[in-house]
Amino acid sequence: MSELIRLETRRSKRYKTIFLEATEDPRLSWKAKGLHTYLMSRPPGWEIHYHHLASCSTDGKSSLGSAVKELSALGYLRIEKEQGESGHFSGSKWVLTESPMTMPIGESPYPDYPDTDYPDTDYPDTDNGTISKKQEAVKNTNKKNPSVGEAAARLGSRCDTLMEYLNQATERSGVTLFRSYGGLRERLKDGVADEDVRLVIDFKRAQWGHDERMRAYIRPKTLFGKENFPGYLDEARGWDARGRPSFNGDRPPTQNPERVVLTRKLEEARDRLRLDFENPLVRWENYSAANAMTQEQTEEVEALERGAAAMRKQIARIEEDLGTVERSVAGRV
Repeated sequence: MSELIRLETRRSKRYKTIFLEATEDPRLSWKAKGLHTYLMSRPPGWEIHYHHLASCSTDGKSSLGSAVKELSALGYLRIEKEQGESGHFSGSKWVLTESPMTMPIGESPYPDYPDTDYPDTDYPDTDNGTISKKQEAVKNTNKKNPSVGEAAARLGSRCDTLMEYLNQATERSGVTLFRSYGGLRERLKDGVADEDVRLVIDFKRAQWGHDERMRAYIRPKTLFGKENFPGYLDEARGWDARGRPSFNGDRPPTQNPERVVLTRKLEEARDRLRLDFENPLVRWENYSAANAMTQEQTEEVEALERGAAAMRKQIARIEEDLGTVERSVAGRV
């Protein structure tokens, strides 16, 4: 699953329409200024997945990552990792300010991420001319061994290429694309060859592709898991040595194409309802409990409520269409 970002904006009480300091900062590129303006306009506690944020513009993830770096390096943005109840990385909190802030000693303006397009570790200095101990150690390591950054870049490129292969093999696109590596990076670090990863994908696609229930498990988390991958690879090599025989007598897929499309639309609509409307409304409700709402904020909440209502109607229509297809399929069985 793609990384979830929780945004915290810190605005002055005199905030009216837009604070111009970042917009007029000549050190920032236009894309960084645009990202800052967009994020500052979001409601308190706004949540979004990183890949969804990238899809809000035509620039793409690489350009978004570059803008994030600019804002972080100049002190407008601080990214803090967050852990779930199990202690594992669950997402991040982005602290965005109208004016540049000084990073506390020991903090990185943009820590490493498992799934973003900016995995390099060459951190720039902060505005006050000082760098953290962690940044200093990373810079010294890169100076002594410049191949470290190159190796990380090559590994990331291999992961992206193999993920593209998996997405094509499973015919995924748009918001349904697999974006989390799900153990792929670790398997490549263990020395697994790219062709072995492709072989496992081909094998499981042939074995599970015609089974509507099992097809859902042709995913990174299952294929590349530490416990699963070695066994899958042994099976795949045996299958390949036998000339890649077919499974299930070459019978056609049982999945109904119309049901696939509607199910995907339903998932996308529910995600949008939750991320774009319901989550912001909850945050505004919590905010209004302790703060007086301005007219502009009240209008924004009303707009969110109208959007949520419209999205729920759309979901109801998709569910009705999906039910019709399900009944039709059941009648033919």
